[in-house]
Amino acid sequence: MKKFIQTTAYVLVLSLMFPAVSFSSDTAGKTGSSGGSSSFINTEYRDGEWLRWDDGVNFTGVGISQGWWTSAILFDTDDLASYDGWVVTKILVYQSDYTGQDPVTKIWQGPDINNLTEHASQSFEMQYMSWIEVELDKPYIIDADKVLVFGVEWEDIPQGSYAAGLDGQSDHPGKGDLAILGTYPGDWIYLNEIGIYGDWNKAIYVEPAETYTVTFEITDAKTGEDIDDGVVTLDDKTNEPGDYIFDGIKPGTYEYMVEAEGYLIVEGEVEVVDADVIVEVEMEPEVYTVTFMVEDSKTEEPIVNATVTFDGEEYMTDNDGIAVIEDVYPSVYDYTVEKEGYITVEGEVEVEEDTTVDIAMVPETYVLTLIANPEEGGEVEGAGEYKSGTEVTLNAIPTENYNCLNWVFMFWTDEDGEWVSEEAEFVFTMPAEDVTLTANFALPFPPLKTLTLYAEPAEGGNVDGAGCYQKGEEVTITAKPAENFEFNYWSGDTEYVDDEESATATVTMPDYDITLTAVLSYVAVKETPVVDIKVFPNPAHDKFYVKSSEMIKHIRLIDISGQVVKDIAVDALSTDINVNNFRAGVYFMQVHTGDSVITKRVQIAR
Repeated sequence: MKKFIQTTAYVLVLSLMFPAVSFSSDTAGKTGSSGGSSSFINTEYRDGEWLRWDDGVNFTGVGISQGWWTSAILFDTDDLASYDGWVVTKILVYQSDYTGQDPVTKIWQGPDINNLTEHASQSFEMQYMSWIEVELDKPYIIDADKVLVFGVEWEDIPQGSYAAGLDGQSDHPGKGDLAILGTYPGDWIYLNEIGIYGDWNKAIYVEPAETYTVTFEITDAKTGEDIDDGVVTLDDKTNEPGDYIFDGIKPGTYEYMVEAEGYLIVEGEVEVVDADVIVEVEMEPEVYTVTFMVEDSKTEEPIVNATVTFDGEEYMTDNDGIAVIEDVYPSVYDYTVEKEGYITVEGEVEVEEDTTVDIAMVPETYVLTLIANPEEGGEVEGAGEYKSGTEVTLNAIPTENYNCLNWVFMFWTDEDGEWVSEEAEFVFTMPAEDVTLTANFALPFPPLKTLTLYAEPAEGGNVDGAGCYQKGEEVTITAKPAENFEFNYWSGDTEYVDDEESATATVTMPDYDITLTAVLSYVAVKETPVVDIKVFPNPAHDKFYVKSSEMIKHIRLIDISGQVVKDIAVDALSTDINVNNFRAGVYFMQVHTGDSVITKRVQIAR
C-alpha cells in the first residue's frame, strides 16, 4: 500500500511495503517504550543515554518523489534541562531504503525551531534496511537554554526511494516528526499535519562531559619574553592577574580575552574536545606614532630630505621637514638625523605614547680665511664661516696712494700656491673643508716718485700740482696767493723747476722724491684815508705814538710775513705802542676807527 501526499513541488510518500524491523540487542541495548506525548524515550546505554521519540521499532519508510529533503527530531529546553553541558557523541538512524548517495547527519540549536544555527554536519555510509550507529568526529556540547534539532539530510533521492525509517505510532507530533522539503533553512513540516503518523527512527547518544584544563601561555610578540601580569577571561570567568590556568572546563568552544598593560587586547576562541588544551597567546605591544620635525637651527626653516634612522630603518623628511614613523612599540630607541651640510644629530627617545621629536640641525660650516699679500697691498672681502656648497662673493681691493703708490691686484691663490682666479671679484663655492685663499697684489714698475708742495706762510695761499709721478714726467705747479698776499718765488729743490720766480712753473720729476715751497709775502692794503692818523716817531726804537682825528678802537701790528704780532684795544683819540721787544724791521700798523681801517708802514730801528 502506498500513500501520496502532495506538498510544494515534491510528493511525500509513505510506504508499508517493508516488514517491521526493530533494534537488535547488540546494537542499541534494550528497547524502550513510549513515555507519552510529553516526554521522550530515555534509553540508558553504557555511561550515557539515548535520547529519542520513536519506540525503537521501524514500522515503515518515508521518501519523496525526487530531490532533497530532511527528516528531523526536536528536543526543547525542558527536554534538555537535565543534560546541560552534556555532549552528543553519536547518533542512531534507521535507513529503510536505498538512497543512491550517503546521507548527512545535522545538529542545529537555536532559540526556536525557526531560528537555528548549524553546529555539526557529518556524512555517514549508507546501509540498506538497517539501524546505523555513527560516532561523531567531534562531540557536540548541549546548551540546555536552546532547542536542539537532530536531522538527516537526504541528497537527490531517486524516485521510489523510502529511506527515512518511521515507527508505527504518533506519540510526539511536533517533536518526533519534523521534515523539510529541501535543506535548512526552510519551512518545517510536521508529518501528522499531512496525514503521516509516526516518529522518526532517530536518536542521539548523550553522556556527561569530562572536564579538562585550559592553560594559557602568554608572551610578548616582539621579544618572545613571558608576560607575567596578564588577565585572562575564559567565557565568563576572569582569573587573577598572572593566573593563566582554568580547571574543570567541559568540552565546548569558548571565547577568551587576554589583557595586559601596554599590550593590545587579544580575543579568540578555544575549543575543548577530549583533552587538556594549551593556548599560546602572543600579545602585540601597544603601538604609537613617532614624529620627527627637523628644522635649521639658525633659519628655523624645515629641512627637506633629511635622513632619519630609527630602529634600523631609514625615513626621509617631507617638504615640511617631517618624518612620521607609525606602529612603534613602547621602548627606548636610538635615532640619527643626517643631512648634507649639517652636523649629524644623534640621540634616544623613550616611546610610551605618541611622541614628537623636535630636531634643530646646526649647519655644518667651514672657515674661509682670506689673506692680502702683501698686507699693505690691499683689502679682501668675503671671509667667514659657510656651509658646504654656499656660493660666496670674494673681492680683492688694491690700496691706492700708498706712499704715492697704487697697488695692483694680480690673482688669487690657494694654500698650495695654486692659481684660483685672476678676477679681483669672483664667486667661490665653499667646499666641505676649511679653506685659505690669498689675494696677491703688486706695485707698478717703475715706481712713482712724490712731489710735495707747501705755501709759506700757510695762510698766504694755496699750491697745486703735488702728487706721485714717474721719473721724467713734467708736472705743472701753481702758487695761488691769498688776499693781501703776493707770490715771491719757489724755494727747495728748485733745480727741477723751469722758472722759480713764476707762480706757475713746470717741474721735471727726478728719480727720487722732491719738495718745493711757494714763498708769499703780505701786501699792505692801500686805502684812501678819511681819518687823519699820525704815527711818530717813525722809525722808532722802543715806542710809537699814535694820534687820530676819530676815536681809535684798536690797533694791530703785523710783521712782513703777515703775522699779527700785537693787537691792542684803545678807545681813545691817541695812544702809544711799546715795541722795545720786537726785532728791527718793517711792520704794518692797522688803525681801526669806527668805520675805517688805516694802514701805516712803520719801522723799528735799533
